[in-house]
Amino acid sequence: MHARSTWLERSASDGDFDPVTDEVERWARLPPEHYEAYYDDDGQLLNEFEMMWALRERFPLHFFVFKQVASHLSHEANVEQVFSRAGMLSDVHIDPDFLAVLVMASVNKKAYKPSVAAIKDKYYQLFRGKSGGASSSSDTGEREDDDVEMEAAADMESDEDDE
Repeated sequence: MHARSTWLERSASDGDFDPVTDEVERWARLPPEHYEAYYDDDGQLLNEFEMMWALRERFPLHFFVFKQVASHLSHEANVEQVFSRAGMLSDVHIDPDFLAVLVMASVNKKAYKPSVAAIKDKYYQLFRGKSGGASSSSDTGEREDDDVEMEAAADMESDEDDE
């Protein structure tokens, strides 16, 4: 705490005191004995994390910057996952807009899981004409080929989610 109290005393007494410049100057004057203890047995690899933790009170600004630049930011993982998914879905002949839709759908698949009936109704609404309401086979009680295919696709998707 001695270094911190000295810093506070100097900053209060001297109006032109710059804590950043002061800390940089103190870091430059740091004798090698203070950081040689943090090298490995071969003297080749410095353990920066252990060193910065030990020096955090003497060099609080360095420690603050070290925490920001030496840590893995969690939001980077999300971007990497999206690019990885895009790489798996992409093809030389695929339309970029279609690839964007595929990536968005596959990334957001866990957030929205409609029922098979909802998917079927939306399918009928889009591809069975524009005559007002959706004419689902659940209304008539009949099973059509499309119904069987939709249920098979839903079963395959639920099997993939279980894995």
